[in-house]
Amino acid sequence: MTPLARGVFAAVLLAVAVHAQKGIAEPRAGVEIKPPKGWIELPGGVDRGATLRLFAAPRAITGRAEGASHTPLLRVMVLDKNGDVSADDKDGLPRRTPYRSLEDFVARGFGKAARMASRTAGKAGALEGHLFSAALALAGGDRTLYGFVQPIDGGELVVAFEVYTDQLDKLKKDFDATLDALASMPRDASAPAPDPQKSPELGWKASKSKHWTVLSAADPAFTKKAIAAAEIGRDWVVQEFGTLVAKTAQPALLRIFASADHYNAFISTTDAPREYSSPRRELWFFEDKDAGSGDGFGMLFRAVLWHALDDVDKNILPALPRWLDNGLWEYLRSTKLKGKTIEFTPSEVETGRIGYQLRADTMPALWRLIQESEQPSPADGADEEVWSYTPECARLVRWLCEHDGEKGFEKPGLLAGFCRSLGEHHARLGADPTADVDTTRLDDVLRKTLNQRHYVWRDALLKAVNDNYLPLTVEQWNAANAKWLKFNETYR
Repeated sequence: MTPLARGVFAAVLLAVAVHAQKGIAEPRAGVEIKPPKGWIELPGGVDRGATLRLFAAPRAITGRAEGASHTPLLRVMVLDKNGDVSADDKDGLPRRTPYRSLEDFVARGFGKAARMASRTAGKAGALEGHLFSAALALAGGDRTLYGFVQPIDGGELVVAFEVYTDQLDKLKKDFDATLDALASMPRDASAPAPDPQKSPELGWKASKSKHWTVLSAADPAFTKKAIAAAEIGRDWVVQEFGTLVAKTAQPALLRIFASADHYNAFISTTDAPREYSSPRRELWFFEDKDAGSGDGFGMLFRAVLWHALDDVDKNILPALPRWLDNGLWEYLRSTKLKGKTIEFTPSEVETGRIGYQLRADTMPALWRLIQESEQPSPADGADEEVWSYTPECARLVRWLCEHDGEKGFEKPGLLAGFCRSLGEHHARLGADPTADVDTTRLDDVLRKTLNQRHYVWRDALLKAVNDNYLPLTVEQWNAANAKWLKFNETYR
C-alpha cells in the first residue's frame, strides 16, 4: 500500500458519525465541549499551560513523508494577553514564555514556517467570535490549525483542531460538529484543574499500586502487567541505588497511555525530554504489544529510575552527562521481564559494537568515556553529533551494576554516589542557562550561541563531579581500565 493510500485508509478509519460524545465542562474556559466520537482525552496543562484540555483521535494518520505520522488533536485553550512580553528574550536568547494570543501561539508554538491563513467573524454553537485557520509548514507534512477563537476577560478562548492539511476536508464535517456543539457556561478562571485521581480524563481509569496512583487508558490486562513491572523495576532501583534511593517512593502518578500514537501526540505539546516529568510528578508509559512477551518494558523501567532519582534531588536528572544518560537508556532498553525477574540482556547492538572494538583493539578507555573526552563538545558551538558511544556506555553501566566494576574503581556504590555528586555540583553551579530557550525562534547565529553556553555549562559540571568524586591518579585510572578491558574480553 502506498503512503497516500495508507493515509486515505487511516482517514476512513477516523471518520466518525456527526454525533459527538457527551459534553465536558471546562469552567476555567467558560465552555462545554463535545469532542468527536471515539476521541480520547490526553493530559491537559500543556502548550506552556495554555491548553487546559487536550483530546486525540483514536489513532495516527500516516503522512506523505517517509516514516511520518500525526494524530489529530483538539485543544481547548485560554491565552492570557497580560503575559510579560519583556520575558520573551533573556541574555540575548528567546525563552519559552506563555503564549498571549492565537497569533502568538501560531508564531511561537510552531516556528517561522507557520502563519495565520484566515480569520473571519462567525459563531461556534452558542459562542460568537471568529472562525480561523492557520497553515503549519512542519517537517513530516503540512498541517492545519482549524477552529474558533473568542475574546474573553484577560485574553482569548481558543478551540482548535490540528490535522494534516490533506486530511482536513475528510474530517471537517466532524470537526464542525464539535464546534457547532460548543456551549457557554459561567467562567471561573481561578477554578482548580480537575484532580485526575478523582475525575480521570475521558477514557482513563484510576487505581492504586504500592508506590503510585495509576491512571491508565490501556487495556486492563496490560495495565495489570505494567503495574507489576513498574513495582519490580522499583525493587531493582532500590537494590542498585540503595545508598541513595529511599525504599518508599514519594507520591506520583503512573500514566499508561493507550498507544504510542497517543503518547507521542501528548509529548508533542510538551517540552518533556524523558519518560518522567518532575513538574507534573508523572511517570509515562504506553501499551506496547512487545511488552506482552517480556520485551518493551525498558521505557517503564527508565521512568521508574528517573522518578526515584528525582525524589532524591531534583538537580540530578538535568545534570546527567551523556555517557551515563545514554548508558542507562540502552542498558534498560534491552531488558526482558521474565516472571518477577528483570533479565539484563545485552542487545545485539551492544554485543556487536563491543566485539568490533575488541577485534580492532579500539575499546575507548574508561576515562575517555566518563570524562567524555572521546566525543568532546564542539569548540565552535556547532550542533553536536548524536552521542556515538551508547553501546560502550551501556556495557560500562552493566559492568558497574552487575559485575565487579565498582571494585575496579575501589568505590562501592559508585553510580549512586556519582548521581548524588551530580545533584550537589549542579546546585552549586546553578541551572543550565539555556534550559528554557525557545528553539523554534533560533537562527544560525543564535543556535551557535545557545550551543556554546550549554556546552560550557555541562562541561564545567562534569569536570567538577569527576574532579571531586573520581579524583583518580593516572595509575588508578590505568588499573581500573585494565580490569575494564579484561571484563569485556571474558564477558559472555
